[in-house]
Amino acid sequence: MVSKGHPVPLLTSVAVWLSIPLAPLSAEAIGLKIHGRCHKNSIQGCALNLGVSSLEAYVLVGVLGLLALLLVGLLVAVSRRWKTGVFADPWCAAGAAALVRNPDVRSLGAPDFRAVKSAIADKQFTLGWFRNHEGREEYGLVLCDEAGRSLRGARREQEGSDMMVQTAYAEGIRYHGDSGARMVRRPPVTFVSLTFWWRLMFLIYLVALMGLVIYYQLGIKVPEEFRRFVEGQDFGMRFISSALGMVVIMCWDAIYCSVAIIAPYRRMANGSQSASRSVLAKRPTYALTGIYAGIRERDPLLFGVAFMTVLADFLPMVFANVPYDLTQTKDVHVICARVSAGLLFVMAVALTASMFVRWPEMPVDPRSVAGEMWYVAEARWVDRLEGVAVMTDRERKKHIGEMGGRWYYGLTGTGMGERMGVEMHDMYGTMEYQNGFR
Repeated sequence: MVSKGHPVPLLTSVAVWLSIPLAPLSAEAIGLKIHGRCHKNSIQGCALNLGVSSLEAYVLVGVLGLLALLLVGLLVAVSRRWKTGVFADPWCAAGAAALVRNPDVRSLGAPDFRAVKSAIADKQFTLGWFRNHEGREEYGLVLCDEAGRSLRGARREQEGSDMMVQTAYAEGIRYHGDSGARMVRRPPVTFVSLTFWWRLMFLIYLVALMGLVIYYQLGIKVPEEFRRFVEGQDFGMRFISSALGMVVIMCWDAIYCSVAIIAPYRRMANGSQSASRSVLAKRPTYALTGIYAGIRERDPLLFGVAFMTVLADFLPMVFANVPYDLTQTKDVHVICARVSAGLLFVMAVALTASMFVRWPEMPVDPRSVAGEMWYVAEARWVDRLEGVAVMTDRERKKHIGEMGGRWYYGLTGTGMGERMGVEMHDMYGTMEYQNGFR
């Protein structure tokens, strides 16, 4: 990101990673401190004062200062230099399709992700104006030469015809209709956090953490050395407790991000969907918006994973209060321990249920621009999106809705044979495709 001149992703990524230790450091930096002589199970003879641990507080202030500097740098970069080059959110199938109408770009299709990477590895791209196959100016993804100039010269009629054949616009291509994709138990291999072994290891971690909390809270044959370490006033235990909760947050975030990306394809693979539940469905970037998206799209998987991700945000706070000490009441300790165990149990059940979810086959990773465009590059409905790339979100939604179709994800016939893709299904469109007309 540094060498390629992308300051915004760099600054945001560093800020996200720096925010991870904030909760564990805060748990140790400020708190009630015991002064005087008192017994382990009695606070008589001691006084409580609000105390600040110098080292932890300085580290916390330093991290917060770095975050503030990063945010200032981010504001400067966004306000002065950063231009998106797009008129509407491109992270949906319709947005990618509107930007991939350039025949030069659509001709770079390949059967799998490795072949796609090989086809575009030595090429440069930009967002700009090009001539479509009808000779009209249009905005979208453009190939560049070695000097960075866009290749947008007028194309001869014969060249356009050849490109039409190569990119599956020509007659005789078989249309599958509303077939849908074959659903399998194994998730796409490009999503590591959805693999069976990754989720199994996370499940073991949740169960082990829940067992540890219950074991300590019940106090059955707890070794004295372990209890002394957990309930000590020195640095360590609260930091570790909060850090264990942060691990759960990061794991659920990884699962949620993967599910949010796959969700529209999974819905389309189960059957044809309206535009709002398929090609216009955007990626919810945060778990709270994911809950709303799951309810709106009637997607229980997206809703469940987003809800678990939101619940995980409370774990560092309650974990920090599970270790009992004289600065808190017995009720607070019991409530936090039981809430922690309950949340972990619910998460373990949800994660176990996810093992039985079926996923669509996805040969190409849709998390990149090239990956998302691959699924729509040879779709016939892309021909109806002229001018959509320069529309606002509202205008694009209206235009797609007026097409009057339903979209599905599955095997489609292309110039390179059958492959997975997003296609539109409607009676009028089916007749057009079968007759070979655009």
